[in-house]
Amino acid sequence: FVKQQNKIYWRCENRDCGAYIHTALTNVYLSNNKTVHIHESNTDDAFIQQFKAIVIERVRSELTTPGMIHSEELAKANMPASAMANLPTARSMQSLLYYHRKLGVPTLPASIDFDVPLQFTVTVDKEPFLICDLKQNGTRKFILFASGRQLGLLFNSELLFMDGTFDVSPAQFKQLYTIHAIKHDQELKSIAAKMNLRFDPKMIMSDFETGLIRAIQQEFPQAEHRGCAFHHMQAMYRHVGHCGLTAVYKEEGVPRDVLRRLFSLCLMPKDTIEGHYQRLLVSIKKYKPKNIREKLVEFFTYYHDQWLAKVGVDMFCVSDLRIRTNNECETFHHALAKKVNQHHPSIWRLITCLSQQEFAQYHRILAAAGGQPQKRRCSKSSVKIQNRIDTLHDLFNTGVISADELLTGLTFVIAKKK
Repeated sequence: FVKQQNKIYWRCENRDCGAYIHTALTNVYLSNNKTVHIHESNTDDAFIQQFKAIVIERVRSELTTPGMIHSEELAKANMPASAMANLPTARSMQSLLYYHRKLGVPTLPASIDFDVPLQFTVTVDKEPFLICDLKQNGTRKFILFASGRQLGLLFNSELLFMDGTFDVSPAQFKQLYTIHAIKHDQELKSIAAKMNLRFDPKMIMSDFETGLIRAIQQEFPQAEHRGCAFHHMQAMYRHVGHCGLTAVYKEEGVPRDVLRRLFSLCLMPKDTIEGHYQRLLVSIKKYKPKNIREKLVEFFTYYHDQWLAKVGVDMFCVSDLRIRTNNECETFHHALAKKVNQHHPSIWRLITCLSQQEFAQYHRILAAAGGQPQKRRCSKSSVKIQNRIDTLHDLFNTGVISADELLTGLTFVIAKKK
């Protein structure tokens, strides 16, 4: 206890023992009353008290679940078995830990209508992070987070990637949507908002969500909007199942070969896509058995109506691009999910993780500025696939192989990827 403003009095927890010492407010030893303890020290109790103090401190300052904190500290404690036998379990400490959690972390909002506490509106280094908290007619529409350094990179980038994720979205929200830019050939997370900088991207890559396509056309009419090849093939593969062709697709034969060629058309030169589609359609007109032919025709009709007529070749064709997918977003979302470590986390935990990720990216920017090499994080398999596609296009562009041979080669790449 503090009796005077310049020192702390410490007394033995055994009330029958008269030993005590004085320390400065910084815990520097000053003096004692020269009284000897009338009992032996309880080292097990010291271990337990230290363990509880560490766990409580982390519970008050972090958003990791109390049970996880207890488990992590228990693994690091290295205490004797006699002390561990008397150590409170996570369940027995639950009430105490949640009491301290409430002291350090705001109460979780029960609805979409809440105010963002000040501590969650800034970055790790206390820079502004909450850009916009939009509400209309008393209903929250969205919350935008970004640091000034992220926005500077975003607004100076000619190539943007956009994608959403549902797994780490808090219960009150539909999804977390992120916008990414490339700097030093490295993926960097950014969120858009109005600033006194010119926002004039030359190209945007995203999925094929209708609402997003309209919004991009309206807000960035000068930008070229391309769809992610991965999302394109993913949507097509789902429709393979919808048409009852999943079993056929997994077996060797004409149907699988035709479907893979359709999958590969987004990687073909733009002016060859419709011609190849027509030739593939003709090739199945007399295919037997009839029930498989009808399912294939249904899939071709879907491809024509959805991709050729509605989305358009200009958007889904990525043959002329160096980066053909928005895997930058997927990689970030996967890393964020691992850091959050739970589905649909609390809004406070998500904001904290986003702030930590922002600061980690800031470090990578500084490292790049200091001459440390910064490369995009790509798996070896992705690099090999990219190189194979580029090689096939080089052979086609130099006249070594025909368009049909290019399509055949691309189907082998797609087969490998699947």
